[in-house]
Amino acid sequence: MNANPPVGHMIAGRSDRSVGELLGELASEVGTLVKKETRLAAEEMSNKASYAAKQGALVAVGALIGTVSLLVLVSALVLALANVMAPWAAALVVGVVVGAISSILISKGVVALKKMDPRPVQTLQSIKETKSWAYENVK
Repeated sequence: MNANPPVGHMIAGRSDRSVGELLGELASEVGTLVKKETRLAAEEMSNKASYAAKQGALVAVGALIGTVSLLVLVSALVLALANVMAPWAAALVVGVVVGAISSILISKGVVALKKMDPRPVQTLQSIKETKSWAYENVK
């Protein structure tokens, strides 16, 4: 007896599988791959959302400090109007410094958010590679 199966029946080292079975397995594997890609996309989007939340918090803190700055500047104006003496100058300096800190924090957060690409870039690239691989290997 011939121990070697016919060449047409030998795919990936298994001789007992039909084309239908192989296509069924391919469909199953593609389904698993899609599920994994979906999980990867969700994880990547979660990481990006977390990053955006942190930068948004910077913007919020900057805005809060800006509000304090406005209050101090208003106090400086009140002091200047109430008593044209040195106390208003101190309040004005404090207001300008707090305002500068606020501007730095807000601009840093806004710049970081503008640079961030919200798309799941890694997952999209992986999907493109998988699609290319599938087209090449199904032919």
